[in-house]
Amino acid sequence: MHPVIRHNDIVIDRKTRTISVGVRSYKFRISAGNKKYVGPDSSAAFDAISHLLLNGHTTDAELFDVIYGRTGEGGPDSGPKMMLIHFINWGHMLDALGLQLSKEKMGGVLYRFLRTTGRPDNRHRLPDKRGTMR
Repeated sequence: MHPVIRHNDIVIDRKTRTISVGVRSYKFRISAGNKKYVGPDSSAAFDAISHLLLNGHTTDAELFDVIYGRTGEGGPDSGPKMMLIHFINWGHMLDALGLQLSKEKMGGVLYRFLRTTGRPDNRHRLPDKRGTMR
């Protein structure tokens, strides 16, 4: 069985760790960090971005549990505070998918969610003589 989730223009392939949003696609590598926290064949970015796409509004603590909750170690001591560092490091992945991480406070709780950037995909455009996209 090939574990693929499809909804509208979003495709999440868990076997190849690939996410596609419309014509944009990104193949995630296995996490380079400490394997005792995320497991030997896991990608923290893939797990978190998939969770945000599938579940919508999510707290940093929930994302931390999604990434680090599968192992007995329970994750780094800094806990959910380290999610801000992850978000910065994952910016290029979100850009490649045409997604933007947003936040919203509801009932005193800060939630994160993904929205499309609305920027066109430039891969099919050619630069003109001046090097600008046309």
